[in-house]
Amino acid sequence: MKSSISLRFVVIGASVAGLSCAYLLQQSGHEVLVLERSRRAENPDGGLKVPPNMARLLHLFPGTMEMLKEKATLCSGVYFLAGESSKLLGRMIFKEEIMSDLGSDFYIVAYSDFIAHLYNLCISSGVRIKHGFIAKNVVASSDSPPVVVSESGVQITADFVVGADGRKSITRQAIPSEEQESDDDLLEFHIPNGNKRATPKTELTPLLAANVTIPISLMKDDPQLAPLTRDDRFVVWTGNGSSVGTICCGGKFVLTYNTRPPGPNDRDLEWDDAAPASTFLERLKDYHPLVRKVARLAKSSHWTIQVPKDRSRFTNPQNNVVVIGDAAHTLPINATHSCSGAMEDAVTFGYLFSHLRSRNQVPLFLNGYNHIRGDRTKMSEELEFAGISLVSIPPGPQRDARDSALGMTLHLEGADDETLARVWGDYVRAFNYDAVDAVDEWYMNWAKPLHSAAHSAY
Repeated sequence: MKSSISLRFVVIGASVAGLSCAYLLQQSGHEVLVLERSRRAENPDGGLKVPPNMARLLHLFPGTMEMLKEKATLCSGVYFLAGESSKLLGRMIFKEEIMSDLGSDFYIVAYSDFIAHLYNLCISSGVRIKHGFIAKNVVASSDSPPVVVSESGVQITADFVVGADGRKSITRQAIPSEEQESDDDLLEFHIPNGNKRATPKTELTPLLAANVTIPISLMKDDPQLAPLTRDDRFVVWTGNGSSVGTICCGGKFVLTYNTRPPGPNDRDLEWDDAAPASTFLERLKDYHPLVRKVARLAKSSHWTIQVPKDRSRFTNPQNNVVVIGDAAHTLPINATHSCSGAMEDAVTFGYLFSHLRSRNQVPLFLNGYNHIRGDRTKMSEELEFAGISLVSIPPGPQRDARDSALGMTLHLEGADDETLARVWGDYVRAFNYDAVDAVDEWYMNWAKPLHSAAHSAY
């Protein structure tokens, strides 16, 4: 669908969220410029999880499913192992009958392969990408277009600024924090029960996350490690206050680490800055020797501290700035929905603005974006942080209860629907979501009737 008018968009950040949103806006007839701080198109390390709720959106991005079939790992399920002993505690097998109900499979792909594909799509569609632009500030007012100012003083003006600039977003500064607002100042979401706040406040503790990436070529000749390179499962190793995830994808083996809360000596490093691999290995002293053996092959590690924020709005009062991806929410960087949440943001915003018929609709559409993403983001954050807590329980009665619950998943052959629903409930709720359908539903219920009413009045 093409917008009836063309707006000038500046997207800050060539991330999954930024590139996805830029491509969809350009395809909708808008003019898009992406500002990226790096001086070239980079191929970062790490693995990217593509769960069904993300995979079902990829038809909007030509060639992406073909790229996944060529380069990605089709994930067969999630297995839970005891970190100290490698004992199998539980498993969630992605059986065909379950995945078909969800409309797509679960893939694991190298981040570098996915971001390179999005980058090429943007270039071929006419999106302009300016490298080496370090955004310092976004100036927004109600009587003039927003301006992005670089560290060197360069100013770029647009009709609209989309901040896809990560967890330390400078774009976010243009959107008042919840502490600066009263409930009456918040956008009133268009929801049937009339509540102004779509989501309640929830206390979530900070998370220290890390990962290392090892070329499979370093593992394939080792009899102990070679089997890991042929594994199509995502494995979670439960620990004492922490957890480790392992997966093979794109010719690389990726280990991730999460612990809550961070210790007093943990530094808040930029994810893109490499730290010594020894920093990662030090955290694994209580884990199985196989995990430590793989980690010793790493040359560097990447770290970050994520502090959850209760964010009720993703747009500014002047209706010309929006944040998406990690700039908008605090989905854990190593969790299942970190990138799928960013993709959902991008698709929701980009697809919404393909329906635009006049500038007068912009406030309504931003209101819709806040409503659509508010509840969904809150649910995803709570689910992800709860999952990390679950696999990080220290020894004691709570861990025993968890292990007993996970053990139920080892005996699901022939289980009845009620048992399957209890085991799979959270996964199905998280996976069974379509951002395109959410936009269509909102548009039919709110924007289209209002647009029709406005025309019939003349």
